[in-house]
Amino acid sequence: MDLNLLVVFHHVAECQSVTVAADRLALSQPAVSHALNRLRQLFDDPLFVREKGGLGLTRRAMELVEPVRGVLDAVESVLAPRTFDPSTTRRRFRIGASEYVSATLLPPIASALHAAAPHASFAFEAVDASVFEHLAKGEFEAVFWGTTPPADPFVVTELFREPHVGAVGSHHPLAAQARSGTVGLEDYLSFPHWRVNYAASMPSVIDQTLNDMGRVRRVALETASFGSNTALLDDARLILTLPSRVFKGKNRDDVIVFSLPFASPEFIYYLIWHPRSKSDPGSLWLRSQLIREVEKEL
Repeated sequence: MDLNLLVVFHHVAECQSVTVAADRLALSQPAVSHALNRLRQLFDDPLFVREKGGLGLTRRAMELVEPVRGVLDAVESVLAPRTFDPSTTRRRFRIGASEYVSATLLPPIASALHAAAPHASFAFEAVDASVFEHLAKGEFEAVFWGTTPPADPFVVTELFREPHVGAVGSHHPLAAQARSGTVGLEDYLSFPHWRVNYAASMPSVIDQTLNDMGRVRRVALETASFGSNTALLDDARLILTLPSRVFKGKNRDDVIVFSLPFASPEFIYYLIWHPRSKSDPGSLWLRSQLIREVEKEL
């Protein structure tokens, strides 16, 4: 069925005049009359009859007035451009993010998001190998990701790259060498290490690099996060290797950061989302905010 016929019906029923309806619709009177004839055939009813002062509606036409108005309103709603106002929205946004984000990027991001959308809520949730299933189902708006990104259909944008660095406590036997930048490979491998696995499914690029060199480090402590308890670096005489941004702004009297004594891959961080949210105004706004705030921190 041609929906334009319903538009003609709506206007003729409202003004009860072919002439006035034609003016409203910017159509000729014969064109409106032709549309009415098609409607009469479609509904097998005269729909409109001539009366003194205009056209009268048959019982069938009166039954159609409200349903037709509802159909046209629904079509208008579907075709209307979508808008998003961050200042008034109460939408809840879920974002996949590791502890790395919480430790390095979350403070400025959260501040900017809440300033722009004070009534919205933002949930930064832990990630693991199943996060992309949630993303595909529309349960997450976007995901911060720090290892090999997934293949299609996901949309991937690189946020930044940074080196991995080592860190020891100020009372660690390697503290002096770390301060002077003279930690060698044998020094690095001579002490136990604290390995942080943000997710069990994410292999350590440091261990992979050492394995490729035919070397291995001794992992004495393995955790899913590193928190803020850097005292472990002193108490257990551990070496911690993480992306450099983790230690940005740390008190160098407590933690001494040094360059790794071997070449290792850079830490590449991504923002990933599903194509289904590509044109959603709220998702577009959120992604632009996340990317902008990350760029400010570079």
